[in-house]
Amino acid sequence: MELRKQRDKLEEKLLKRRDMIRASLVKRFLGTTEKKRERAYWYLSRAIAGKTILKYVRFGDLGKVSKKTKAWKEFSSTLAQWVKVTRYLEKLLRQLGEMQSEKYEPEEERKVRR
Repeated sequence: MELRKQRDKLEEKLLKRRDMIRASLVKRFLGTTEKKRERAYWYLSRAIAGKTILKYVRFGDLGKVSKKTKAWKEFSSTLAQWVKVTRYLEKLLRQLGEMQSEKYEPEEERKVRR
């Protein structure tokens, strides 16, 4: 019963509406090989088709973008927990099904009288 409660609690968390951006926020000191920038710039980092795509984030938008990327990180972490609990429940239910199932053994054939 405890696992079902845990899964239900995770589902409630997952189903809540929130604003998210599916990416990570990274700080980069990009520049040339001879000279790096003195100040950090923030980018959204996202893997698309095996490639990392960086998108510049304006300093004025940093607060709200940070909040939305944190919401995504929390959502994906909660989803991973939900999957883990659900797979474990599935494993237990399959074991229960195996324990309760019977193997069919045909009875000896009966002769029919005519």
